[in-house]
Amino acid sequence: MVATLALAPLEGYLQAVDANLGKVAPALFLLAWVANRMVHDRPIGASHPVTWCAVGLLPVVLASTAVNLDNGHALAYAVRWLPFLLLVVALVDVLTHDVDVWVALYALVAGAAASALGAVVSFAFLGSPRATGPLEDPNDLAYVITAAVPIVLLAVRKAARPSGALAWGAVLALLLVGALATLSRGGILATTAVLVWALLRGLVPARFLAAAGALLAALAVPILLLAQDVVQQALDQKQYIAATNVDTRLLRWQAAARMLADNPLLGVGPGGFRSGYVEYSGFAELAERTPVAHEMYLEVGAELGAVALLLFVGGIVAALVASEQAVRRRRAEGAGVRDAAVLAALAVQGSLLAVCVSSVFLSEQYYMPLWAGLSIAAAIDLRSRGGERST
Repeated sequence: MVATLALAPLEGYLQAVDANLGKVAPALFLLAWVANRMVHDRPIGASHPVTWCAVGLLPVVLASTAVNLDNGHALAYAVRWLPFLLLVVALVDVLTHDVDVWVALYALVAGAAASALGAVVSFAFLGSPRATGPLEDPNDLAYVITAAVPIVLLAVRKAARPSGALAWGAVLALLLVGALATLSRGGILATTAVLVWALLRGLVPARFLAAAGALLAALAVPILLLAQDVVQQALDQKQYIAATNVDTRLLRWQAAARMLADNPLLGVGPGGFRSGYVEYSGFAELAERTPVAHEMYLEVGAELGAVALLLFVGGIVAALVASEQAVRRRRAEGAGVRDAAVLAALAVQGSLLAVCVSSVFLSEQYYMPLWAGLSIAAAIDLRSRGGERST
């Protein structure tokens, strides 16, 4: 499980070794989970609205694939969807009954921190105009990194010793520097939303943010000085891209909305936005070979239909509600400010907030932070209720 979560953001590095290497850990995890349940004669799965939404999406994805095989990408993209849905079922079960949820949270941070380090190296030393590291798209890289920021914020609060808090502060600074090196506006908005959320909930004192800002500056300034030419080139490139981004994003959102309106039941099929975009956009961006909607919710609706979109959004809402219920349940039982269960629930809630904000501008349904966040929130909720199990 740890390998599945920690290695997911590093798929670029893994694919450089072998195209299928990134699939090994998830496959072994799912096999080990099923084998464990069969050997010990235990039910497979835990009953929770998040799990129900994931299971409900399975037949919808298959049906959409079946009726849209002619779009040229349906099977390839369906193969990307199905493992994530199965992983949700497995992760909720394992994190409810076998493994502490903080293990999963730490695994996500490990992957994000390694990605952030790769981002800094690619930007400061390898001459990338915008940090890439293990992911080809800087926006996707920022998404993975910023999803871990709230987890680290709560890990600082959880630390029992000042030295532990300082170590987590250093990890936080690395994440923020790595995200900043991507020059992703979605990443900046997600980080801002998380920091505002943390302040409003009283999770982070203003003085801590000031100290974190000072540490961030101390780390960022040397990098900027070492890579002045790269920084200037990145800013010039970003300014050029920004001039056209607004128009193209609107075109893609409108095209996705038209696809959903024309195919409300099962959409245009997994990967259908890629094959249908040129036609639905009025033959715009003819040179774009792999277009995405740059809006996760619209793209899911366009490709899989309204029912799938309801299940997809329903799973996210259920996870956010579950995390809040877990917090209130534990606090009603008299949990202290450093209660591990409360901090875990808040950590995943903040992570999902970052995911949801980033995904308004990005297509991120094929990345682990979303699905891991849903699973962890559900498991925390079930644990706070005594680990209820389906029979």
